[in-house]
Amino acid sequence: MNAAPTSRQINSNGARPVNENAAPLAATPPASAEKTRGLGHPEARRNLSTFTTAAHTNNPITSKTVEICRVASVPQRVSHRGDPHRPGPDADITSRATGSFATVHGTKLSVLPGSTRLARNETGTVMDFSEVIRKRRMVRNYQDRPVDEASLARIVDAGRRAPSAGFAQGQYFVVVTAAPTRRAIAELAGEAEYVAKGFDPWISRAPAHVVIAVSAADYHRRYQEADKLTPEGKEIDWPIPYWWVDAGAALMLVLLAAVDEGLAAGFLGVHAIPGLRRLLGMPAEVTPIGVVTIGHPAPDRRSGSLGRGRHPSHRVVHRERWT
Repeated sequence: MNAAPTSRQINSNGARPVNENAAPLAATPPASAEKTRGLGHPEARRNLSTFTTAAHTNNPITSKTVEICRVASVPQRVSHRGDPHRPGPDADITSRATGSFATVHGTKLSVLPGSTRLARNETGTVMDFSEVIRKRRMVRNYQDRPVDEASLARIVDAGRRAPSAGFAQGQYFVVVTAAPTRRAIAELAGEAEYVAKGFDPWISRAPAHVVIAVSAADYHRRYQEADKLTPEGKEIDWPIPYWWVDAGAALMLVLLAAVDEGLAAGFLGVHAIPGLRRLLGMPAEVTPIGVVTIGHPAPDRRSGSLGRGRHPSHRVVHRERWT
């Protein structure tokens, strides 16, 4: 049996890193375990490190050996899949690599830079990215439970990683958790009338709001800089106002990140919340696009629009040409 880990070996999540030059604390994976290939590129085999992760069961701590392969060209979490028989708490991987793939007993994982956790669904099973996408839907009712501040910070940070034209970074976020402000937003949104129609008190009940906003002025300023001027020395014509595109990208990342945290989210467009900018004291050049509500999901009345069904692939996906 392994000696009890010291406080320096175990972090608050229960994960303990192993010195690369020391013998692993846990047993090695089965011989059939698949080695990390990281996009199949041979360079991805460099800088292989070993970590041991501890997952709490009903009694003792059980350990798994995790092989981490740092891949500089993969700076984001791509997918994760874990052992469904040991759900445990968020005691997964301690890694600060720029970007990494990993294997746990033959199962490929990837680790978000600076993260010490993997996404888990409501049963505690680690989710892969495709499950995060499948589980995402607009949830309009929440349990009376607060959202962990660390989870909320990770969700907003995910939104900050959205692309932006010219790296203008014109997306902004206002995080609201104070109950009086949430109730004020609900009042602006006409929640009383919404509830009168048989729906749940969606906005006021959500324990966290993330207002997503964008500044067109940031984009105009960026595209007036020397490296973005046209050959005539002018700002581009903007056939598409890409700040709205980028705001939507930030929105989707926030929605997916909420699911990634084991939470749920919904979105209410600003057209339904008159006076939102004034309520939150936002500057004139920053335009909110709406509010993302975040919380632990509760049973809700789903939108009747879902009855329309999803369009078949052949209607919306074209290859090479439209026709």
